[in-house]
Amino acid sequence: MEDVWKELWSSSKVLGNYFLSFPDTVIGKHCLELGSGCSCLPSIAATKLGAASMIITDKISKDTEEIQKQQYENLNNNLTQEEKDRTKVMVRLAIVFCLEFGFFNSDYC
Repeated sequence: MEDVWKELWSSSKVLGNYFLSFPDTVIGKHCLELGSGCSCLPSIAATKLGAASMIITDKISKDTEEIQKQQYENLNNNLTQEEKDRTKVMVRLAIVFCLEFGFFNSDYC
């Protein structure tokens, strides 16, 4: 199970397509993708559709450096500079802080 981050999961495709079908889900919202793996597909779709901001995460592991390298490569290949300025790649530990201090409200998806 250690290398699951290297695959494009069907759930990523489904969520990306959901955003394309229902763009109001993400337009103007602050979004968080937990466990994006290397593809960041839902994050890219949400950002392209107009998410106000996007936090992209995956687990902390021995592969964290490689995961983030692949994430940045996908973001650089698929987003404009303005879109990249609205994204942030983090390890999942940082999200605990956000949840603990109530940073998520109705402006978040």
